[in-house]
Amino acid sequence: MTRAFEALVTAAAGAAIAFFTAGALGAATPLAAAAAVPAGLNGLLGGARRIYAWKTIGGWAAFVLDSSWALISTTLGVLVNGANLLNRRSGFGPEFSERRNRHVFARGFALKRGFANTQGPVISNATCGRGDELANHRNLIERHEGLHVWQQRWFGPLHPVVYVVWGLLGIIVGTVYGAFSRKRRVAKVRIGKLVETAAYYDNPFEYWAYRNDGRWEANSAQPALKWGSFRW
Repeated sequence: MTRAFEALVTAAAGAAIAFFTAGALGAATPLAAAAAVPAGLNGLLGGARRIYAWKTIGGWAAFVLDSSWALISTTLGVLVNGANLLNRRSGFGPEFSERRNRHVFARGFALKRGFANTQGPVISNATCGRGDELANHRNLIERHEGLHVWQQRWFGPLHPVVYVVWGLLGIIVGTVYGAFSRKRRVAKVRIGKLVETAAYYDNPFEYWAYRNDGRWEANSAQPALKWGSFRW
């Protein structure tokens, strides 16, 4: 298939899946039509870049899930895709994207400097701001961020809810611990680092991904609140 044809067909199919899924769940026609927009845009970009592996069951599953169950995460991914399209230095990596069921950018949008960011099928800032070759970050892409892509497909709308709720609880836990821990004061550990550990590193999805890429023990989480090494 030519890129243009694949892009148009995938856009139409994604929009149709989202529209009829929303309708089947009882959504009014305007809401179902609104749901079709990000699914169609994801299909358009995915088709143009040939990201979906149509010759595999996983490729079809990825496309259907991105257009339905995981549509919230896919919508966030469309926004990141848009931001990276406007950034000429985002560095789309076809060697890690084509028929791999994801979009991978060497640079581009990131929630925090020095970290990759994955929203839906979009992995952004995969070089973590280092400016080197994507191939140097293969383990991160394949085993950490690539897992995040599938976590969002498997858990659908539960995934962003867990991140929001866990993040809010982590802020509370890190702040309270920082305020009352004598060891924290003696060691002069920043409360911000405790909050980051509780809200981000201890998130079960992040714990899973760090374990999967073999970097849990080596990450920069604060040991005082890190899973497996908690101490008061």
